[in-house]
Amino acid sequence: MSVRNRTAREQSTEAVVAAIGIPAVMLYVALLTVVGRLQLAIAHQAVELTAVPELMGLGT
Repeated sequence: MSVRNRTAREQSTEAVVAAIGIPAVMLYVALLTVVGRLQLAIAHQAVELTAVPELMGLGT
């Protein structure tokens, strides 16, 4: 087994991939987190809106 030396072009390609790829993955994770929290907030609001008339004695 021989270890070959990486060329300058390969190193620069890896740097570009890291410079673009890592922030892109972080933004994707942040987007998933925000969407998940938004869905939980909407679900919580729906439950509260459904429960309030029942608590006030206005339900059927």
